[in-house]
Amino acid sequence: MEITPSVPIQFCLAVLSLAVSPVGLLAADKGVGLTLPKSQSLPETILFDRGNAQGFFSESFEDANLAERNWYDGGQFRIVGGARAGNGCIEYEWTDGQSNVQGSSGVRHLFAPTDEVALRFYLKLSKGWGWSGRDYHPHLTHFLTTENSSWHGPAASHLTLYVEPVGGKLRLAAQDIQNAGTLHGLTQGPLKGGYNGRFYDSKEVLFKDDGWHCVEAYFKLNTLDLAGNRPNRDGIVRGWFDGKLVVDHTDVVLRSTDFPKMKFNQFLLAPYFGPGLLPHPQKLWIDELAVGPKRIGLLPADKASLPASERTQADAAPAARSPESPGKWWLKPNLRIATYEFHSICRLAKLPLREQTDAVFGITKPKPDEK
Repeated sequence: MEITPSVPIQFCLAVLSLAVSPVGLLAADKGVGLTLPKSQSLPETILFDRGNAQGFFSESFEDANLAERNWYDGGQFRIVGGARAGNGCIEYEWTDGQSNVQGSSGVRHLFAPTDEVALRFYLKLSKGWGWSGRDYHPHLTHFLTTENSSWHGPAASHLTLYVEPVGGKLRLAAQDIQNAGTLHGLTQGPLKGGYNGRFYDSKEVLFKDDGWHCVEAYFKLNTLDLAGNRPNRDGIVRGWFDGKLVVDHTDVVLRSTDFPKMKFNQFLLAPYFGPGLLPHPQKLWIDELAVGPKRIGLLPADKASLPASERTQADAAPAARSPESPGKWWLKPNLRIATYEFHSICRLAKLPLREQTDAVFGITKPKPDEK
């Protein structure tokens, strides 16, 4: 097996500001981009830790030092007890119907560009949680792509994906409003009142109580028929609730041939209710969040508690985290050049790396019969 560093990849990094809450585009409120206050800056080095072949990053919210774990722009984090696992979880609070979220700010994390991405987090809603009364909001978690900058707001992007509870159902959604002026135009439906979006909701109401629930999502970009100048309907959107598959679409178009190099590379955690849509003061908590190229699955304790008939569906078989990271990305904003440093090369050579990650890190992967 041959391992060679990839050609240095240039990145243009800046930082978002969530002092103004991000405005979602799947609602009837105006979307705004996020700007960086002059007083705020990136650390000298942002570290992308691949961790293992199956995962990009994870966060247990044990303390408020998220910036030390390569999250950026978040200026305030309220870590409280009552966690799903460990000692802490992050809390977001709304104190009145017109206020922005309190307690914790939105925050982002970059990861190695990939064609497919999975998310797992545990969510708890406060007792008596109220919904917006509309077919949109609250927004919660998002993915953005390499077609937008590292500080671009979720509104009016080339592609933003959403994972959120809406009206008690689990919603996975996509919008691409910024593509209105591109050669092939919008892929996520026509603009209505300046907005577009496609919704992929669970059939049943799932969020019914104030307990912890595991939310999972998996997205894969559709392939492109470049010769025919058209997208293939083979994108994937899947969602799970407490280990059960509740959203499953395998014929999705997420991009057109205008974006042959599009990759997922950014996660944004930004809970948000639009003005006037919050029914009453309430809170939510998030814990045990992870992002990777394949489905991550339930915590082992939750999986073990499922009936035997449901364990197969809940089985994601994630690889155990190695005590030694096989490789890391360092991104120096002042040089805007990313370089790859190999750690434990012999150990790395034996890992069954995903094809998409291999392409990013310049690794040649043997075929199964060559192992």
